[in-house]
Amino acid sequence: MCMYEYPKYVKYGLWLLIEVGVIAATIPGVLGTALAYNILLNIPFLAGVLICGASTFLLLGLQTYGDTSTFFLIENACAMLLVLLVNVAIVSTTGTICANTQLVDNIDACSSLTLKSTSILLKNMFGRSTSKIYGLALLASGQSNTVTTSYAGQYIMQGFSGMRKCIIFMIAPCFTVIPSLIICSVGGAPNIRQLINISAIILAFVLPFSLVPLLKFSSSCVVKVPYKNSNSIVKVAWILSVVIMGINIYFFCNSFISCLVHSELPRAVNAIISILVFPFMAAYIAALIYLAFRKVNAAGLFPSVPVSNGTEVEAWRQERIADDIGVR
Repeated sequence: MCMYEYPKYVKYGLWLLIEVGVIAATIPGVLGTALAYNILLNIPFLAGVLICGASTFLLLGLQTYGDTSTFFLIENACAMLLVLLVNVAIVSTTGTICANTQLVDNIDACSSLTLKSTSILLKNMFGRSTSKIYGLALLASGQSNTVTTSYAGQYIMQGFSGMRKCIIFMIAPCFTVIPSLIICSVGGAPNIRQLINISAIILAFVLPFSLVPLLKFSSSCVVKVPYKNSNSIVKVAWILSVVIMGINIYFFCNSFISCLVHSELPRAVNAIISILVFPFMAAYIAALIYLAFRKVNAAGLFPSVPVSNGTEVEAWRQERIADDIGVR
């Protein structure tokens, strides 16, 4: 819908920002998968990154067999169940260990807890098998994250470019998985925490540019039932979104000001940085306001049929799908 709704410069700007967000969301999955291979099989981090890329492209290749939805559902259901069970055990166990000041051997590990040191801490406490279970959970969540973001990148590129699915499925992973693999390989294992923090900051910055258009389209009067959200859902979604975006902007500005105050750089340098950053933040807020208050005009993207006429709605859906895959 963004492709038809917004002017060209807005459309391509949103596309760029959302693609950056997809890459940032893929980075933690690649890091987690590579670290899981290191824990389970003692494979070097760089080799684990390459294996993660190969396995991701292999799983994406299942689309050609027509059973993508089935494999995707099974994979994510199993992965999320395993991750949930193991994460609950890890958080409760690690919290208990680190809260006990009498366990002197684990004080150093708790003071700088990372993804790798967590497995070591659990292995020292409960034996080698616990570390392996943690590695399996990390592998499941990391691989699931990488495949999910790759699928998201495919649909994003298809929506903004209008190209056929057969072309998108070949080139879209190159714009999501490969940049993430390069970043993780260059960053390396010692900088896992920094890479995850940077990816989280980027996601907090770019996600509003996908969230606001989504809320606008799903709550607009031009969207015909059954596609339009109810008024209660619209109100709750906008309230939560505004609160989250406000918190992100507040913490970014607060952290930036704190860095300037405690910085050892000359005042002239701090002044130049402020001159560059504060107008950027003003433009960022102005862009979100523009997206939030711009009137939606893309009425032609939805069928003008009654709610009860489900046959025509389904026929319209099938027509849109046929157009997407190039059948018509």
